Amino acid sequence: MNITQFLDQYELHDSLLEFVSYNAEKEELELKINFCYWMQRNYDSSFPETGLILVKFYGVNEYSGLTGNTDDFSILELKLDQDGSIIISVLDDDKNEFFSLSFKAKYVEICKL
Repeated sequence: MNITQFLDQYELHDSLLEFVSYNAEKEELELKINFCYWMQRNYDSSFPETGLILVKFYGVNEYSGLTGNTDDFSILELKLDQDGSIIISVLDDDKNEFFSLSFKAKYVEICKL
């Protein structure tokens, strides 16, 4: 799906970022997320409230931010900047430190784990 569709359809606030992998050669950014299904507009209470997903961004030729294990950092905000950059704000709850992931992508895919 394109980035605008992703931003319109998914709410990442309160989900937990577990791992970030960026491959500059392949122009791929992968985010392993403990996803809050309960925060989604179409949530059905007969389904689990949370679960692991892998969000894969493609066409990422520039990335600025964390990589590796993030120990369940809270996702505070996901937004599209004026220049078309995706900004994901996260919080390390244990150390009370804020981080920002910034990148541009052509499209995104979501996979359940």
